[in-house]
Amino acid sequence: MWSNIRNTLIDAFSRTRTLFTAVTKKALVILAVLLRPFSIVIGRFETFLGRLSIKRRETVYGLLFVLPWIIGYLVFNLYPLIYSFYLSLNKVTVSLISGIKTTFIGLDNYRAVINENPDLVSDFVNYIRDIIVSIPLMLVIAIVLALLLNQKVKGKGLFRMLFFFPVIIISGPVIRDLETYGALSLQSLTDSFFLDAITSNLTGFVQSMVVYAFSNIIMFLWYSGVQTIIFLSGLQKIDRQLYEAARVDGASPWEIFWKITLPAIKPLFAVNIIYSVVLVTNTVENPILSSARYHMFRNIQTGYGYGSAVAWILFLLEIVLLAVFLFVFRARDKGGERA
Repeated sequence: MWSNIRNTLIDAFSRTRTLFTAVTKKALVILAVLLRPFSIVIGRFETFLGRLSIKRRETVYGLLFVLPWIIGYLVFNLYPLIYSFYLSLNKVTVSLISGIKTTFIGLDNYRAVINENPDLVSDFVNYIRDIIVSIPLMLVIAIVLALLLNQKVKGKGLFRMLFFFPVIIISGPVIRDLETYGALSLQSLTDSFFLDAITSNLTGFVQSMVVYAFSNIIMFLWYSGVQTIIFLSGLQKIDRQLYEAARVDGASPWEIFWKITLPAIKPLFAVNIIYSVVLVTNTVENPILSSARYHMFRNIQTGYGYGSAVAWILFLLEIVLLAVFLFVFRARDKGGERA
């Protein structure tokens, strides 16, 4: 009896293996047929890339890398963006029975934000101040940290991790707690005679810029982690032979920095400027975002239309400031090349 059972099991296993092998072969044949058009397209695409210059080929590779993000943006973000602009031009009422109702009022929401809400206008002015102060300081801090982390010292990986660690743990509640306990600034700087001497000779907007810079120095350090990594990646691609040749010619470290290091990482400035502006705009400390959420979800009299107008004014300010920073950087870059 046991031998019959064993033979039956062996026969069943043999048939199963034969069937699995046949199905696998057919599946591979079908897969090869289905993938053949893709292989033809890939082959032609490789031929097309081979005819391009190295610069254009790298541009195509870069577009391919960001293509998933572009598709995701078009699918998930483009419609809400357009719809929010539509809402900003309307008086929006929401009810459980009739849903969302819109009444076109043109630019009235924008006029109301600018003319009827002085506190919000003050927040916009402070936002412009924050961007003007934050971006240059964050870039300078990032460059200094990248230069330090690029040195040949023991435990370099540990130092890199420690400097990048705030980027990982940073969040809205963490920043709020740090701000509550005064951990975003150095008390010795904010209460120093040096700061008082500077601010006593300044007035208005310029004075607020200086006070803001000294009061948030730790926050700038915390927010410079990603920019530091980007600059560090650029520093590591610089050929060391350039430094050796410059030292042989008698160049000082200061001259090496301005003639070799800085020009080599200049293309990364645009990336870091864009990232920094977006980062500062979307921080939890930005009262404009809180105001937009308040008018959208809590203030029945203003509603989604007014809140969308606030958000769009912030967005337009962000684009304008970003364009100004990039224009100034490009203008200085071209001026340096001509010199």
